[in-house]
Amino acid sequence: MKTPTKTKLAILIVSTSMAAASSSSSVFGAVVPCNHIVRPSAPYIVPTGKTLIFDVAVMTQGNGPANIQILVPGASGNEFFNYSATNALNHGNHHGVGHTMHFAGGTRFQVPSGLNFSFIVIGKLADDADLFACVPSTLGPVQDSPDDLRAVAKVSSPRPVRIEVEESTNLATWVVASAAQVVKQAIGEYAVSVPKAGAARKFVRAKARVRPSS
Repeated sequence: MKTPTKTKLAILIVSTSMAAASSSSSVFGAVVPCNHIVRPSAPYIVPTGKTLIFDVAVMTQGNGPANIQILVPGASGNEFFNYSATNALNHGNHHGVGHTMHFAGGTRFQVPSGLNFSFIVIGKLADDADLFACVPSTLGPVQDSPDDLRAVAKVSSPRPVRIEVEESTNLATWVVASAAQVVKQAIGEYAVSVPKAGAARKFVRAKARVRPSS
């Protein structure tokens, strides 16, 4: 009786994580938390070259809800808009803007003239270069060679990316493919190979993530 031949399966998925200039709060790339206290004599100005992904402004303890002022770059005089800051960061009183807002470098958060209170600006800071509407990607055919699985990942992005490769035998548990090889062939084009290591079945996925240029 002939023994059935075991079939090696190969799936390689390129999942591109992207920094999004949209109303979504899911932003990927070089982002850091922003938790800045604003006082009457000390406004907060978004740094040049950064974008503030603004979540909420919270009054410091002892201060009730109040309107704060936000001036976008180029604004002067009365060219500001008010934002009502909550007086507590909990389920009952935490009310943000309902959608994420993005403020460019130079935007100013301040206490209205003549008033004496302080508040905290909460959000995330991202490099301007990390904000993309999309990062398209394509994947060439997977080649099942005797010793490894091979494919070419192509990513369309003006920013450098890092290719992360993971492997699985059951599509449920994934681990880092420590023996994987990723070789840059051209701008936005990467050759990916993963040793089979005697596995009867192997699933492979590769993720392209935006990384800092430095």
